[in-house]
This record gives sequence, C-alpha cells and structure tokens, in this order.
Amino acid sequence: MQKKGISAVVATILIVLLSVAAIGIVWAVLKPAIQKSAARVETKCIDVDLSIDNANCSSGTLKVTLNKGEIKAIKVVFYDSSGESLGDVKTLTNVPEELGTRVYNTQDLNFPSEASSLNIAAIVESETGEEINCGLVYPQPVAC
Repeated sequence: MQKKGISAVVATILIVLLSVAAIGIVWAVLKPAIQKSAARVETKCIDVDLSIDNANCSSGTLKVTLNKGEIKAIKVVFYDSSGESLGDVKTLTNVPEELGTRVYNTQDLNFPSEASSLNIAAIVESETGEEINCGLVYPQPVAC
C-alpha cells in the first residue's frame, strides 16, 4: 500500500516539473519577441507637447507653440470643407524651441486655396538618428 502513495507523489512532482519546463520553453520563445518590440517603442513622442495657437487659411498664417519636448520638424496636413485630406503635406524644419512660439506664413506653408482646416504632427529624432512621426496632435482638424 505504501507504493501507491509514493507513486502519487512522484506523479505530482513530475507534473510540476513538466509545467515548469513548459513555462521555461514558452518564455524562451516569447522573450526575444517582447524585447524586439520594446526596442521599437520611442519615448520621445511622449515628451512632446505641440499646439496650434491660431490658424487662418485666408491670410495663410499658422501660430504653433512647443510647450514641451524637442522636435526636429512639424508636418502640416491640410483638409477641405468635407474633412478630407488634400494630400498636401508640408514639412517645416524651422521649429520653435521648447516653450517657444513660431508664426508661419504663406511663404512657409503655401496654403492650398481649398483648405478649410489643418492639423499638425511633430517629427522627432530617435537615438539612432531615424525620424519618427509622432502622429497628429488633434483628433479632428483645426478650422482655419
């Protein structure tokens, strides 16, 4: 009778060891994939706070403030009255310093005549020197 009790203990130990081995194998497979994905996450975009203070399509002026962070460029996307992108994206490299404001005019932007709204996106530089688009600042285009 004692043999039956011992075999149950041995079976339990084997199940625990197999579970630990399976967890180790799964972790060995997933760890490199997780590390590779984490390496692509850029935290510089989190540190950027860029805003449109004023936009006037008829006069062709745009006032932008960089409240926080360091950026390399600003992309400006123009939209028509129906909210469709005009496909005309301007890249501005003369960006404001942190806590600074810059006014862009017609010479900088060349506003499309059918533009009725716009949005901006910050471009930052990664540690490797690659340009990263941080995405549009506003969920909806800003009327001008």
